[in-house]
Amino acid sequence: MFEGFRQVRVDTGEVTINAVVGGQGQPRQLSGTVVDTSGAVIAGATVIVRNAIGTVRKTTQSGENGLFIIFGLAPGNYRLAASTPGFATKEMPVAIGASGAPPPLRIALALSAVSTTIN
Repeated sequence: MFEGFRQVRVDTGEVTINAVVGGQGQPRQLSGTVVDTSGAVIAGATVIVRNAIGTVRKTTQSGENGLFIIFGLAPGNYRLAASTPGFATKEMPVAIGASGAPPPLRIALALSAVSTTIN
């Protein structure tokens, strides 16, 4: 049997149905915390999950405690990006297996470069 599939047999007495169901696995969630490089939480950071070809699948924002949760992701390979004004965007690969989602992520954003021009 292929990973994520299961065989089902239903017998009603009048008819017997054998079927293979599944394949994509149940939707999973991806969660984590957005922090700065000192470990302080960042509230309101935008977290985007794109599939392997770059299409946006889900978008959310971190809460007051820096936490985010993205529901309804099928098993597969994704790219997660976290950003907020004043910080450099961080992008990382994330794999969600058929057996479950990865443990909660900790995403540390570094301050972005600031330049000032004085005339």
